Parts: sequence; C-alpha cells; structure tokens
Amino acid sequence: SLAPACIAAAASIDLKADEAGLLAFCRAHGWPITFYPADELRAVKAGDSTVSYVLMADIDLGGAEWTPIGKPSGFNDDSGSGFRGMFDGNGHTIKNFTVSSFSTNAGIWYAGFFGATNGATIKDLTLQNAYVAGTSRAGADLMAGTLVGLAVNTNISGCNAIDVSVQDMFSGTRTDTNNYAVGGLVGDYYSGPSKGSPAATVAVSDCSVVNALVVAGADFGDFKVSSGTPVQAFTG
Repeated sequence: SLAPACIAAAASIDLKADEAGLLAFCRAHGWPITFYPADELRAVKAGDSTVSYVLMADIDLGGAEWTPIGKPSGFNDDSGSGFRGMFDGNGHTIKNFTVSSFSTNAGIWYAGFFGATNGATIKDLTLQNAYVAGTSRAGADLMAGTLVGLAVNTNISGCNAIDVSVQDMFSGTRTDTNNYAVGGLVGDYYSGPSKGSPAATVAVSDCSVVNALVVAGADFGDFKVSSGTPVQAFTG
C-alpha cells in the first residue's frame, strides 16, 4: 500500500467539494486537494498511444448522454481511430450514463463507453447503471458493449459492469453475413495485424458482468459466457 508520506496532493470530482470528511482528512495530512468537473472525463483522447489516464474519484454522470470514446475504422481499426492509451479506473466507478443510439463509422454501427480501442489497456474500472441501446441496420456490422464496442489488441482487466443494459432494437431478421456482436462488457474483439497497434492477443481477465440485460433484436448465433454471465454475444 502507498504510504501517506509518499502522497503530495489529492484530487477528486467537484461533487465532493463540500464533503467534510474528505476535506478534514486532507487537512490532517497537509495535502492540497483539487476538484475536477465530471466533464473532464469527456476530454479523454482517442487515437494517441502515448496518453494515460487515472480516475481519481467515482463519477456520477447523472443519466447524461455519453458519446463513446474512439470509433472503429474497420473490423481491425486499421487507421487507429480507437482509444489507444491506458485508462486506469483505479478501483473507481462511473455510473448513470446513457448511449441512446448507435454511432456509425466505416460501415460499422457501434456503441459503448469506449466505441473502439486499439492496443489499449483498460483496468480496474466499474461501470454501473448504464443503458446502451440503438437500432442496427441489416447489411451492416454491429459492435456494442457496455465498456467497449470493438476491442482490438486490447488488454482489459479488473473491469465490471453492474446493473447494465445493452440492447439492439432492430426488429427484423438478419439474413446477411455481417458481423453482429452485442455483449454485456465487450461487443466484439480482434487480435491480429492493425496499423494502429502491434498484433497482440485480446486479454480479458478478472472481469464480471452482474445483473445485465443483453438484447439482440434479430436472429444471431452464440453467447460467449464467463462465470455464467454474458460477457460477449457474437455472430460471424
């Protein structure tokens, strides 16, 4: 564990600016504390492999509409437009957000807290009370999950999705052979060559999905299951 003497300052979300216990704790240790607005979360950059982010507090987005970070430029995100850095949730929770429609790029419909990742590391993050929904199109790929829509050469560990819903409202029957991936945590993944990152195995470890509603609006194939919960649903 980190010794108090090693800590120079503290930071938290602005909603905790009047939390007496936190303020007193910092005063007792002589730590200056800075409060940041939840909107700074929206400044997380995609497409840059040099960036690293550490979440310093739980964030309640209050049911706000969320725009996914990063977007797939193809099934392997060959142009590297997905999130490519490191996001450390630091054991914290982001809760109460909505993605109420699927976005589209390069012929792919996608949704999630991260629309696409490429060569990224995401760890120790919990997403709670998230609603991800939209309507896919016949003849187009769909990749939707609470955490990531499309994960390319990405390492995901210690991440959880609690009380979440991922739904495709498409009402017809798909007869095409396009990829159709809907999952409680990750929609789809790709391990292999990509101009956005070195080829690497997508690794998902120590993750869980609890109390998830995963709805596919058309006929599709198998579920990939981890510990009895749907981590990913896919066809292809």
